[in-house]
Amino acid sequence: MDNLKSAVALLICGKEQGTAFLISNILALTMTHCVEDAIENGEDIKLAFKNIPGQDEINIKASIVSYEEDYPVSVLRLDNEIQIEPLGISCYEDHISQEEKLIAYGYPHVKGDEGYPINIFINDYLSENVVNDGDVTLVIDPKIRIENFAGMSGSPVVYRNNVIGILIEQGIESIGNNRKAVDVKMISIKRIQNLLDNVRIQYLSIKYAELQDELRKMQQPKEYREDGCYYDERKKNYKEKYVADYCELDGAIEDYEKSIEIKLKSIFSIKNKAI
Repeated sequence: MDNLKSAVALLICGKEQGTAFLISNILALTMTHCVEDAIENGEDIKLAFKNIPGQDEINIKASIVSYEEDYPVSVLRLDNEIQIEPLGISCYEDHISQEEKLIAYGYPHVKGDEGYPINIFINDYLSENVVNDGDVTLVIDPKIRIENFAGMSGSPVVYRNNVIGILIEQGIESIGNNRKAVDVKMISIKRIQNLLDNVRIQYLSIKYAELQDELRKMQQPKEYREDGCYYDERKKNYKEKYVADYCELDGAIEDYEKSIEIKLKSIFSIKNKAI
């Protein structure tokens, strides 16, 4: 969570307040409507990184990276590099389950300068003929206490530690004089792949179904054999006719962890692009 909070900035551009997040030490992403005053009126884009553990707030200006096509998402170039770990990006080629918990972090107006995390779940993937900008509708965790998420446009939506989409708008329900957000939309990374490719931004291309298959396989009982060491995870002990000291056990665990990492990497197709 600390890395997520550190990499997300409060964005001010003219009369607009929104959210942006780092994807490198000098590039950030936000929604284009958050920086319209810069596009139309030449207003400054100001970013404030407020939640860096052990550091003071960092305030910096940014400009819009130009490209030929119009996108609902804008890439920002900071005036100077900053030493904050950026967020990784994942493009899921298929649909993520509605049971998976996602997290978004941004700067809603009602919280002032405070950042705020929200837990959300996927509700629906919209078909092409009804999509304006946001292509995925999200359901807000009922435990979330705030009711208006204005200002969180541009917030990263994170799953398995990587950004999979960007918050774009909220659905409002009016009951008498009360107005309450009942859902939010995001634009998926898949929908802005061309933009990322044009600006040469690195991301992972992942198939959710294949990832789940690999994770299920890893949860099945495993056996480990090496030299005089035999470990059967199903019985949770070393068989009597084999002896292993602590050094051998550490090596077994380390090798097993490496095998898991290799399996995961084998289903990730990395887009190798220089930033």
